[in-house]
Amino acid sequence: MGWNQWLESLRLPGRLELNGSELRKIKDERFVSHQIVERGRELSAICDVRQGLAVCMSPADGAELSALAVYDDAQWNELLYRGNEWARIDDWPGRAPWLWPVAGRCYAPSRASSNTVKPDRSEEDCSWHWNGARRTMPCHGFARHQAWHSTPPVATAGGVTSAAHLLSDPSHRDIYPFDYHLSTSQELSNNGLEISFRVEASSENSGPMPFALGLHFSFDFSSWWGDNWLQGSVEHLGRFAWKTDKMAQASERFELPSDSICLLDPALKSEIIPARIDEPVRLVCPDGSRALEMSFEKVSAASEKDLVWVSCLDPQNRFFCLEPWVGWPNAINSGRGRVDLQPGQVWQFRLRLSVTPFSRSPQSSSPAVRQIVSPQ
Repeated sequence: MGWNQWLESLRLPGRLELNGSELRKIKDERFVSHQIVERGRELSAICDVRQGLAVCMSPADGAELSALAVYDDAQWNELLYRGNEWARIDDWPGRAPWLWPVAGRCYAPSRASSNTVKPDRSEEDCSWHWNGARRTMPCHGFARHQAWHSTPPVATAGGVTSAAHLLSDPSHRDIYPFDYHLSTSQELSNNGLEISFRVEASSENSGPMPFALGLHFSFDFSSWWGDNWLQGSVEHLGRFAWKTDKMAQASERFELPSDSICLLDPALKSEIIPARIDEPVRLVCPDGSRALEMSFEKVSAASEKDLVWVSCLDPQNRFFCLEPWVGWPNAINSGRGRVDLQPGQVWQFRLRLSVTPFSRSPQSSSPAVRQIVSPQ
């Protein structure tokens, strides 16, 4: 049974059509899980039937969130660009991979001028310095390209969890000379979806282990919000953001135009926005009736100045990225937001995500959204 078939087996009638016995059944079987096979991959799938939210993880692909679906209008709607699709393309593959031990492109000081970096920002130019030596580092790190080990999802009366872990690979020691144990989990409960990432540095490491972290959500709400989904908005990002230069590094600071910004607004094309713990941002559909909300819930020993949202609009308008990062671009070289984990220590990150079909009443005030006309 594949992902879509499993979702259809959970198909529910419209919420207003539920009778008493059906409501009792949802209460009794609220949290469910399944190990499914999709295009030759073994995936861990979990679902909160009552909230109508389902998550899929692909251990073989860096334990990425490979699909995310919401049940609305009596059907399941995929929220990720190319959810559970792995056919090779010469472009960003989509879904929501983990970015570790770097997020974005990193440039060692000797390569950090526009005169030395190739115009196409070649992978060969991505590097970092450690102990006086320059080492290559793939864009977005290497953890997303590794096969993680998973355990069967566990469902209880209070929630359902899927998890995976990864031990350091000796083949990567030439680019990252540290030993570690990584683990991630996705838990559905009354709090919505909580996504965790845990790093344990080996006690045998010779010194602090530097890293940054990102989660590269690639959203496509066309199934849920309709073809005009990019006329939706982002709310509560804050007041200021930083533009990125041609090397994808923070450059000029500017003031965001309002508290509610259209997804097509140039202000969100490729920007870095400071984040805060427990202060959610909200992606809202054009008519204001549906929303996805995300917030940083926990980050070990991190200052809020180290937390950012990274926004990116696909040039072809196929997807919109809003990515939680710990560490700014090039953090592993610049130190801006970098985590330096001492031998034997543990570092943890947790993000909360919830999906809300909600309607503003005619009497409620709605933030003004700058409307942007999509280019023809």
